[in-house]
Amino acid sequence: MSQHNPLQVLAIAVPSQRRKAHATGNPFRVTKLNRPQPVFPRLHEFLASKTNKALKRKGFYRERPCGSMDLPAAGECAMISQDRRELRRGTGKCLYSAFPVISQSKGEPTMPRDIALEREVRQALDAVRLIDTHEHLDTEQEFISQHVDFGRLFLHYANCDLISAGCPPKDMERIQLDPQMSPKDKWRLMAPYWEYMKDTGYGRCLEVAIRDLYGLDGLSAETVELLSERMAANRRPGFYRQVFDKAGIAVALWNRLDRLGPIPRMWTPEYDRTLFIQDMLWPADMSTDANWRAGWGREILCLDDYLEAIEERFAAYAAQASALKVGLAYVRPLVFEDRAKGEIEPLFNRLLNAGWERNVSTPSLKELRAIQDYLLHFCLRQCAKYDLTVKFHTGLQEGNGNTIRNSRAALLSNLFFKYPKVRFDIYHISYPYQEELLTLAKNFPNVAIDFCWMWIINPAAARRALREFLDAVPANKIHGFGGDFIFVEGTYGHAIMAKENIARVLAEKVSDGEMTVERAITVGRWLLRDNPIAWFGLQGKVPVEVLGT
Repeated sequence: MSQHNPLQVLAIAVPSQRRKAHATGNPFRVTKLNRPQPVFPRLHEFLASKTNKALKRKGFYRERPCGSMDLPAAGECAMISQDRRELRRGTGKCLYSAFPVISQSKGEPTMPRDIALEREVRQALDAVRLIDTHEHLDTEQEFISQHVDFGRLFLHYANCDLISAGCPPKDMERIQLDPQMSPKDKWRLMAPYWEYMKDTGYGRCLEVAIRDLYGLDGLSAETVELLSERMAANRRPGFYRQVFDKAGIAVALWNRLDRLGPIPRMWTPEYDRTLFIQDMLWPADMSTDANWRAGWGREILCLDDYLEAIEERFAAYAAQASALKVGLAYVRPLVFEDRAKGEIEPLFNRLLNAGWERNVSTPSLKELRAIQDYLLHFCLRQCAKYDLTVKFHTGLQEGNGNTIRNSRAALLSNLFFKYPKVRFDIYHISYPYQEELLTLAKNFPNVAIDFCWMWIINPAAARRALREFLDAVPANKIHGFGGDFIFVEGTYGHAIMAKENIARVLAEKVSDGEMTVERAITVGRWLLRDNPIAWFGLQGKVPVEVLGT
């Protein structure tokens, strides 16, 4: 095959133009055969030809990105057959050579990957002490007290993909929690489904952790027993710190899944800082659960008592905490009306005295949402008073089955308008509605994008999103990493995947001439460290020896 300039383009004209193309002596020839044809050596020359200008005016051809790196070597022609029915509809196609400057898909690299450049950027990011914007980890003391085998790695996320692949939920529960079941027996239950989901972000995250933390070549029948032994041996004080140091994490913002009881100690030398005020939007089990009342440290007999308790909680912890977490996208739409106290007070007081539980018929969901609406706005006013960030779960809900449309970040727009002094951190880039979040973060000074959880949900989508965010949103409003796990091995694997993929995106921008290497490294540091320190106000709250430099 003759060699051509890599900027060549072949086009197929519609049938009505074939005769004209040949009659005019145009060196571009139409063919239905997969063989090389004479072409113009440069794209701009091709588009400048008189015949093809006419075709362009009539809309007979258009550029079509190939979106694949599996193309012939540079200079070879990728020939695409054209169906006659498509031609009659007037849908001409452009055929591209293997040069990816022309054949690129939306948000993907426009040049072949420069592995050496990615490595250079990645090495620089490895030196950055990360701020992990979101975790659900057990305390180390809780971890030490638990039974541990490889099933622990399926307490979060990967279990959902296994169930999605067909694993029966009852089998999954045994894999996770049955201390009497041997690792080999657990593996036999899950092996068929693991084979289907091991290449997802969730599966790859676990493989990274197993390789780096336990020195084993992934999860298999040959490794599950030794992996379980090594995991059990690490039930000791200092293991969390060891893993965080290996991952390069300086501080983790920690959100407990339980809501009852007092706020945990805010910092201890052996564990990272727990910088969340707990949810205050579940006034559930109020008259029947003594723990709920004890958790507030006071009697709560009416709405005013509850509001005073919330104010006391903010006053006590605002100087140490960084954020209020709102996870209501799991159970309701993220539309919060600004309701009057007079509307809510009689409802709240009646329910308090009657006793009720969340998500049951009494109160109705409509009544519960009304109370939550009022309480959220009350808490947002407290956040404005104490200069605290508000973090919203948006986008994909963890688990198997939910209502995704409830969780769009765009539903929160009224809050962004009403509370301009409150900083909002939007979790999980609102995936799969990330382009809506792009417009929100671009337009609202008080809205930031958080990639927590995202690098394992869909690494390819996360890369595309980061590239688009960097093209459209000021770079100080993007937070690059949050592990969002209940076990520390997952946090480690996620941190490694985050740095790899961020380095890949930044290296692409260098290859495309959009950044220098120095600029890419600077932006990477902003994403992984400087931005969350500023957005959550960590300076002065976290001890210098913990925060690092």
